[in-house]
Amino acid sequence: MKKKRIWIIGAAVALAAGLALFFAREVDMKMPLARYEGAGFSFDYPKEWTLRESSGSTERYFQVHVFGPPEEASGFGPSVTVTVYPKRAAGGAHETARDLAEARTAVAAKLPNYKLLEKKVRRLPCGVTAFEYRAVSVYRLPLYHVEAKDVPVREHLLFLEKGESLYVLSYKNTVSTYWDAAPVFDRVIKTFRFEEG
Repeated sequence: MKKKRIWIIGAAVALAAGLALFFAREVDMKMPLARYEGAGFSFDYPKEWTLRESSGSTERYFQVHVFGPPEEASGFGPSVTVTVYPKRAAGGAHETARDLAEARTAVAAKLPNYKLLEKKVRRLPCGVTAFEYRAVSVYRLPLYHVEAKDVPVREHLLFLEKGESLYVLSYKNTVSTYWDAAPVFDRVIKTFRFEEG
């Protein structure tokens, strides 16, 4: 009887936690949003986040970064990045999204404390199939600070392709605050679209 009671309490706690996360995400979906449009794609992101574009100098790529507010202790905050690479035929290093995903994972696997948590294939709302990876690694934070400490950082990556380009959609945050901004990446994934023309 005691075991049954513990199981029921455990199930109730798990259900409550799941509902709390679901409703938190629903509330977050109603945050004020801005829309990025350019470079052949578009997506929604929180208005209060900072947007920055950049291009590679030695390697050919184009990136759109959106940054959330950093943690006070680590100086590191949530970020979502969309990176576009040319395929090999257009001067890039990789031919397919799978090639890019495997090459990036092989490099990351050599870093200390890197751990691949999940790897699967997923169909995105934009109609394209992506290779989905989730991983944890350790950063020295605050960056370039003499008193930096090892901080676990979690990353969620989606590798996909369209036409002559390869795309990486990624979300990165400290493990301790990862789920706080995860709805932002959910929103980016749900609203990411390729611009026709």
